[in-house]
Amino acid sequence: MLYTIISDKLTSGKITVSSQIDINNKITAEKSLQLSAGYNSHAVRVYYENELKPDVIKISADVLKALSIPINLPYQLIFSEEGLKIGPVIGLLMYKKRSAMTEKSLHKHLNYMLLYKNTGGLIYIFSVGGINFDTHSIEGYYYNPLKDKWEKGVFPFPEAVYRRVFIHRKTMERLKKHIGNRIFNSNHFNKLEYWNMASSSKYVDGHIPMTRKFTSFSDIDLMFENFNALYLKPIAGLKAIGLIRIIKDNGQYSFQGKMDESPIRISSKDDAAKYFRKIKKNSIYIIQQAVDLLKIEDRYVDFRVIMQKDHTLDWQCTGIITSIGKQGGICSNYSEDAQYMHLEEFLERYLQLSKKEVFQKKNEIINIGINACKVLDKSGLYCIDLGIDIGLDQNLKTWIFELNNRNHLHLMALFINDYDMFYRVKTNPIKYIARLNGFSTE
Repeated sequence: MLYTIISDKLTSGKITVSSQIDINNKITAEKSLQLSAGYNSHAVRVYYENELKPDVIKISADVLKALSIPINLPYQLIFSEEGLKIGPVIGLLMYKKRSAMTEKSLHKHLNYMLLYKNTGGLIYIFSVGGINFDTHSIEGYYYNPLKDKWEKGVFPFPEAVYRRVFIHRKTMERLKKHIGNRIFNSNHFNKLEYWNMASSSKYVDGHIPMTRKFTSFSDIDLMFENFNALYLKPIAGLKAIGLIRIIKDNGQYSFQGKMDESPIRISSKDDAAKYFRKIKKNSIYIIQQAVDLLKIEDRYVDFRVIMQKDHTLDWQCTGIITSIGKQGGICSNYSEDAQYMHLEEFLERYLQLSKKEVFQKKNEIINIGINACKVLDKSGLYCIDLGIDIGLDQNLKTWIFELNNRNHLHLMALFINDYDMFYRVKTNPIKYIARLNGFSTE
């Protein structure tokens, strides 16, 4: 049930509820307990009133001031061993600087609130710059359902945070002291770190390409002893920026970057090492086995598998998007010339799989994706929203190339005009956090 809050200016330290609501059997009249909203709490005594409507709560003005929550919102009220809790109180960390929180930029985040009527509560957007550790408060913008817009305010630290921007480690540690391990997508990890984690999982190990850190050009030659082609990737790169495909044939090295129309051939190891040092600059690279991926009309194909936790509190596949790169390219990740479609459409149109085979392959990919996510859970990384890059080789074996938790592109669902997928991508994190904290999402 969603409750309306009324400020009671004539009393102090008091909460009054209808005699008809459920907590009547759990809490005796005038019992003293803690009333909390996010990080803030205040001692109150509970009173019952027969004339009060079941969906109305009266709270003393001094308590509301201590809780620091807007009262023009519908809230849920739940009983716990610690007392009564008003909420949910959820923070969306979407910006680095407060100055970036313009009306135009805030408007695009309204899609997170599409199911607000199911959860109610205080849900606000904030920036790293809006955090005040001295006052234990955060300046930001809360969602007002009556106006369907974000409104400025100062709020208590939330019960949980969903992060979509970079935050310095020291700031993160300070925030964790107040919120605990409920800052989701809080830890970034690079390609090598994930490979090290996943290689110990019997469910994932056989589906990740061999990967090692580049320390010298000799590492590349060692990898060539087992593989015909390799990829050189910046260890923390995004969107295939800096990606290089390298092939060794009869002692000759061929380099082709993402934006190169054709490979550059170098005849000696020393010259190849000099060439790579020049383009590598100061970046840290990894070397990865090049899987013999599916190609359609000389265009590489891979799949973005969107994995999220929702109200079930477990990993679910929100959608799978096929990406077909440009002709002659070295990957599928190109802003221009790329083609996108649903996984099912690709498997049927280009691979001529039957409906039954499509169903089986899709479920295989989803199960591998779930196991890839559980690797993070076991490692203590608190993620609820991931974009996994997956490919199929010529034998249709599934390979995991990368897990993206750094602001992975939610808009990809709109590349295939799937608004249902897009809206689920946006609302699932809210449903998960609300349910995790004991609140209803229905």
